Amino acid sequence: MKLLPTTPMLTWWLSRLPAQVGLYGAVGMVMLALALVSLFQRQMPLERDLDDREVELDEKERVLEMRAEELAAPAEGGVPVVGNAVRADETYTTFVREGIRLATANKLRGSQIEYRTLSEAGGRLVRYGLQFPLTGTYPDMRNFIIQISGIPGVRVESTVFSRSQINETEVSAQVQLSYLTEVKRP
Repeated sequence: MKLLPTTPMLTWWLSRLPAQVGLYGAVGMVMLALALVSLFQRQMPLERDLDDREVELDEKERVLEMRAEELAAPAEGGVPVVGNAVRADETYTTFVREGIRLATANKLRGSQIEYRTLSEAGGRLVRYGLQFPLTGTYPDMRNFIIQISGIPGVRVESTVFSRSQINETEVSAQVQLSYLTEVKRP
């Protein structure tokens, strides 16, 4: 006795199929065939495409992590830079000292600094807002603004210049800037 059907047996079985399954069975088989065609023509290529994209994203993430590790190394002056333009949060006092050093180097005089803090990005970033008056010559002020805006994470929000008389060589400025830092999680 043969277990595998032969060609004549399959032909006979297929000729009897409509009588055995009926109308609903035939409709069901057509729907099953359409579902299989849809699976092979649409779903499987989509899954392959998604798998390829996942592999590509994993590779890009690995490259970005390597780049972040390179950028996290201490920069000049021993101040670590995290990411492309954001320092770690413990560098705020270092930043204030750096700003005072730049102001002194540019022969500017200032008084007290007002600051406020604002948490951003769900607590991952902290933005310090600083506002302070400065007095000095216009070229020295310009050099100071250029130098301080070159520090990673610093954005000069506004600068207002004023003179009490037109013939004075010194100007007074009210400088408002923000300093963005990244909070390190333990």
